[in-house]
Amino acid sequence: MESLSREDMVDKRLEIAYSIIVREFEETFTPLLVEINELPKTLGISFEELDLLKSKHQIRYVLNTTKVLLQPKEPPKLKVDKTAKIRRLKKLNHLLSNISKLSLDEKVEISLKIIRKSLAYSKNPAVAFSGGKDSIVVLHLVRQLMPNILVIFDNTGVEFPETIRYIKTLAKDWNLNLVEVRPDTSFWKIISKKGYPIGGRGSQFFMKKMQEDTGIKIGNKCCYELKEKPVKRLVKEKEIDLIFVGNRVHESVMRKFNLADFGAIRFSSVYNTVISWPIFFFTEKDVWEYIKRHDLPINPLYNMGYKRVGCWACMQDIFHKDSRILDLRKNHYKLYMYLIRNYGEDIITILKYKTGPDNPVVKLLESDLNNIKKYKNSRSKDDS
Repeated sequence: MESLSREDMVDKRLEIAYSIIVREFEETFTPLLVEINELPKTLGISFEELDLLKSKHQIRYVLNTTKVLLQPKEPPKLKVDKTAKIRRLKKLNHLLSNISKLSLDEKVEISLKIIRKSLAYSKNPAVAFSGGKDSIVVLHLVRQLMPNILVIFDNTGVEFPETIRYIKTLAKDWNLNLVEVRPDTSFWKIISKKGYPIGGRGSQFFMKKMQEDTGIKIGNKCCYELKEKPVKRLVKEKEIDLIFVGNRVHESVMRKFNLADFGAIRFSSVYNTVISWPIFFFTEKDVWEYIKRHDLPINPLYNMGYKRVGCWACMQDIFHKDSRILDLRKNHYKLYMYLIRNYGEDIITILKYKTGPDNPVVKLLESDLNNIKKYKNSRSKDDS
């Protein structure tokens, strides 16, 4: 039997190392974390061979002083390989199905394992805290292992007043290492140039067609200006190498596809840092059960009926059954009236386009807008 050449032996070792990295990702949807000096024992390759591995196989790795995170690169895009995401999605669904059978205690242990793996890599981590139910769970979990971790609150300028008060109170009661970031511009300036975020979730094709059919400019640039840019600036200033977030795959199909592509611990080219999703598999029921079990304080907006507590002026969910527009009308009438007075025509037109003119919400908004117009007309007559 002919012996392998030195080059063939190297290729064989690289192939084995790659298969170990892939197996770890497909079984856990997290990267393989290895001490640099343990690479030969764990993967059969040296630190100097990492770049050679990367050149021959589709991998991504991130280094700190003593450890390396390794994972396969995302699969080919659907336009290149239409089955790529589907294959990985099947593996993710299998994992989620197995996790769904576990108790909350067992799920928490998985979350803590992800957090430990993330922290083991990191030297300067942070938690993103929006004031929502998912982020309070992640914050509580992470602080069990690192109580004084940096907590980032991105104040977009259109946060509910209850959210601001809630976060300030929590920061005081929990003695949080909180930093608040703000954008350089305002929501209103952005939408005047880029368009209003109305019903913009979904495919780019649908958004483009909706704009063409209605003649209304719809924008989704506010998230970049109000959220991404301020956090990117903070990451650079404080040299943050890891951010925990409360993203869950049960919230949307796109979240599930995103996790299937990149995993629960991934390097983000947007923020130039590692992002960790420690509760990616939690259901909404899991979240509320965890909150109840640990008696965690929650944003008072949930007790008012709100399902989401982000920017009050955002109408991305206008087509959803749990759209915030009616909750806004009920609980924050002045804010609601501001939107209807200034953007009601556009909101109603977009809603009509999707749901038809007989939708009860459309009729209610139209009635409110007509009342505003009547009031303006009556004021004008009185002034004359």
